[in-house]
Amino acid sequence: MKKIRKIVIPAVFLGIVYMTLSPITVWAGESWKRVEKGGAQLWSENCARCHNLRPPSGHSDREWDMLVHSMRVKAGLTGEEAKKILKFLQSANQ
Repeated sequence: MKKIRKIVIPAVFLGIVYMTLSPITVWAGESWKRVEKGGAQLWSENCARCHNLRPPSGHSDREWDMLVHSMRVKAGLTGEEAKKILKFLQSANQ
């Protein structure tokens, strides 16, 4: 029984981590379709964990560029994720 636990528990944990970090997969009629996360969702999952909700219009486009760039490594964001978050934040200044 202990051997099964040593295998099953890590496998379940890794499966949960994989599902959490991978793009969402949904049934689209006749096939499965991967849905990429947008900037708003990425912001809420990564930035909002530590930062209070502030209006995105509170910073200029240039300020957001510098802030997202400086937080990318700390938050463990990929370049694509950082671009999506930056686009989301800057869209409030349009």
